[in-house]
Amino acid sequence: IVCFLGHVDHGKTSLLDRIRRTKEQLKEAGGITQSIGACFVHGITFLDTPGHEAFTAMRARGGKSADLAVLVVAADDGVMPQTVEAIDHIKAANVPLLVAVNKMDLQGVSSEKVKQQLSEHGVLVEEWGGDVVLVECSAKTGQGVDELLEMIRLVAEMQELKADPTAPPSGMVIESSMDTRRGALTSVVVREGTLKTGHYLVVGSVYGRIRSMYNWQGEKIKEVKPGQPAEVVGLKEVVEAGSPFVAVKSDAEARKIALDSIRPRPPQVAKPEKNDEENECLKTLKFIIKADTNGSLDALHHSLERLATPKVQIVFVHEGIGIISEADALLAQVADAVIWGFRVDVDPVARQIIKSGKLIVKTHGIIYKLIEEAQRLISGKEKEGELVRIGLAEVLKIFVLSDGTLVAGSRVREGEIKIKGKVRILRGEDQTAEGQIVSLRHEKEEVKKVRTGQECGIVISPAFEFKQGDLIECLEEYKEKG
Repeated sequence: IVCFLGHVDHGKTSLLDRIRRTKEQLKEAGGITQSIGACFVHGITFLDTPGHEAFTAMRARGGKSADLAVLVVAADDGVMPQTVEAIDHIKAANVPLLVAVNKMDLQGVSSEKVKQQLSEHGVLVEEWGGDVVLVECSAKTGQGVDELLEMIRLVAEMQELKADPTAPPSGMVIESSMDTRRGALTSVVVREGTLKTGHYLVVGSVYGRIRSMYNWQGEKIKEVKPGQPAEVVGLKEVVEAGSPFVAVKSDAEARKIALDSIRPRPPQVAKPEKNDEENECLKTLKFIIKADTNGSLDALHHSLERLATPKVQIVFVHEGIGIISEADALLAQVADAVIWGFRVDVDPVARQIIKSGKLIVKTHGIIYKLIEEAQRLISGKEKEGELVRIGLAEVLKIFVLSDGTLVAGSRVREGEIKIKGKVRILRGEDQTAEGQIVSLRHEKEEVKKVRTGQECGIVISPAFEFKQGDLIECLEEYKEKG
């Protein structure tokens, strides 16, 4: 089992694309990998872990579940903050390390700078008298990828890794999420034994009979051998990514193991760091957080709790997987809490409660955008007159009218889009333009506003050349309640 780690945008997913011949990188929001993925190619299981610092916890789990870690470093950037974090995780996991210096196709780059920087963090490559293998490569051109694979195989052989396929099945949960049609989906890597359909999977206090399993390409399979990943359908609920699992043959045995593991959960309160001059909290903010997967939820929790200050305590009232529901909205109303949603939608009924109760709900598909909004809220910078987002639409298709006017055929993903509203155009991680909505149509009629789920045609001034997938952020001046 090989884990790819490194700094954001240094090419971990792109290198894996070369190995597995896919285009997974193009699917990720903002070009940043945001959940742990596993694939099985060339007889090796590869784990791709996120590079953004918000996903430190997920990356740590990836490191702990691997036999070999490949540290990916871009030749142009060199060692960056998350590279150092990755090195720490690798050392803590006590797994062998191999360095892949990516982007060697760029003009004027050299791996010498990387070797120097790595040595400063206790990683000595073979050329510098150490025992760490370094491979120069390029995900774009394919340079060095075959050599990288060969080195991975060589290091793996030197470890003489062995597993017993006849032992009781056990392994590690890589990711867990809730699907509205199939229920809880659990991505696992088997360490020992052979996992089969019909087994009872036990993860902590959660268990269930395995109804079906799928390989990394989505093909239905009946068994999973040691070292291989799979997506399992059958657990009764979402479980924590990074948890160990065991599998047994009977419901009674699974139930006993699950009951024996139950422990009370401590309250989730983010305490501010102590300050010599002032350590009394003057304000408490209550948060409800929802995300699309358990790993993402964990990352969002850790990112938000780090924002606590000597004057602000953060209390997590509720955390969960899936859509922001009616129950979430009612809880927020009673608890006077802010709802944060990462890559999740808002239930229509919940939206009505949110609107009537004037609740604060922030959702986004890129985690650092959510954190920026949280920082503004905590610091009190959302003052009268500041522009705040009231809606977000995704461009589905671009139309050109007979007079040359560009129309963005869009669907509202959250909130509402208003005529004459100020807008920012987001493409990937970048803001590419800003302007004002001068025409807004729904079903060929001019309208004043459109809401979540509705499709519309948007014209902005000054004119902008939209692309499919652009996000249109509608803004208005913030006004204090009351």
